[in-house]
Amino acid sequence: MTLIDAVFYICVVLLCIVLFWVLVLIVVTSLQGFWVDKDSLMRDLEKNGYSEIKILRHRWFLIALRGGGKDYVAKFTIYAKNPQGKRDEFIVFAKPASK
Repeated sequence: MTLIDAVFYICVVLLCIVLFWVLVLIVVTSLQGFWVDKDSLMRDLEKNGYSEIKILRHRWFLIALRGGGKDYVAKFTIYAKNPQGKRDEFIVFAKPASK
């Protein structure tokens, strides 16, 4: 093994370590959206006049790449009757619960 080979292998190992920790960071920060309270979301929608609420999809991974801002942690696709009585499908973004 030459010096160039050793340097190459060390660089590959370091790159793998960095990529692993970047992936861990992305997953850990995305897990906040997994724990968003769906019942609280439904209560908020009911307070705003929506009824017959059904949650079709709950996305929590990489929300910023799914159209949400940097403060949002979850994306819900909702099917409900709006205050005017029309049924519609729409998207709701959720922020983390404040303490």
